[in-house]
Amino acid sequence: MPFIIIPMKDGPVTAHILRRNRRFGSLCEFCRNRYVSKLCDFATGKNKTCDAGMCDKCATNVGRNRDYCPAHKHQALPPQRSLFGGPNEAA
Repeated sequence: MPFIIIPMKDGPVTAHILRRNRRFGSLCEFCRNRYVSKLCDFATGKNKTCDAGMCDKCATNVGRNRDYCPAHKHQALPPQRSLFGGPNEAA
């Protein structure tokens, strides 16, 4: 994981910065006006997400710490499975 050293008046501090695919610091893939601050969390496969870089204005929050890009914001969430089963559970 990449890290940077931030000089502080009390002494230097080491900070771990998450930079997935170096997209942070670049322009939003959708509006091209603001910087990337979020990545799309839409599931595209097993343990894979869309990861499209987007700004706060283009992102759609769909849950705690989950944001979808404009291309995926209208996609339906996968149906939840019942913990108890029973006659009302879809097959």
